[in-house]
Amino acid sequence: MSSSAMQVIPLPFLDGNPNIRITNDHPPLISVIDVIMSVCKKSRNHASKILKRLPQDVSGNIGTFKFPGQRQRNTPVCTIKRIIVIMQHLPGKAVSKNRASIIDCLQRHSYNAEVMDMALQQCIQRKVRKRSSYGYIYVVQQECAQGTNVLKVGRTIHLHQRLLQYGSKCTVYYLHRVTTKLLSYVEIKVIQDLRKSFNNVQGKEWFEADIDQLVNRVSQNVTRCLQRMK
Repeated sequence: MSSSAMQVIPLPFLDGNPNIRITNDHPPLISVIDVIMSVCKKSRNHASKILKRLPQDVSGNIGTFKFPGQRQRNTPVCTIKRIIVIMQHLPGKAVSKNRASIIDCLQRHSYNAEVMDMALQQCIQRKVRKRSSYGYIYVVQQECAQGTNVLKVGRTIHLHQRLLQYGSKCTVYYLHRVTTKLLSYVEIKVIQDLRKSFNNVQGKEWFEADIDQLVNRVSQNVTRCLQRMK
């Protein structure tokens, strides 16, 4: 399998700022060798040897992909689920230190790809239906805000268009579907609560906060609002 389209996930928290190549498939396929090199801090040749030594039940279900570029050859690729299994069996002290951070980074990217695909399908469906019966409460980080703790909390019924406004590489940290009748009410209640506990940095919907804490707070408030309206 080959294609002219690919993406690169940077890993700035690792020495040398390595990158992991992925395909534009849904779900994306990830370069196994890039992951092993990043986790184990080994050369490409050494990473290939490590992969070959893994048990068949661990390294099974791996395909190949030819990434674009000069002198590129078919390289092993697999899904995020298979990558996580492989990473649990990699040798070396550096693995335990880097494994969790890399898995978290790959899972976030895979989730983003699923969200964008879902949003695109919603956009296509709206061309057939004049009005949607539901929308979304979301927490995102704009492409230009990457590397900070600045997050945008909001609502939309046009998910695909809204995410594109935040940049093709925006990060989606939370997404919950809500009926249009309750969408505005839930957003108001969520933002009112956030402004009591987090630093409001821009407008009424931008906050600077620990990402996990803010996302958990939003999730709790959305659940609480929907339970009240039952």
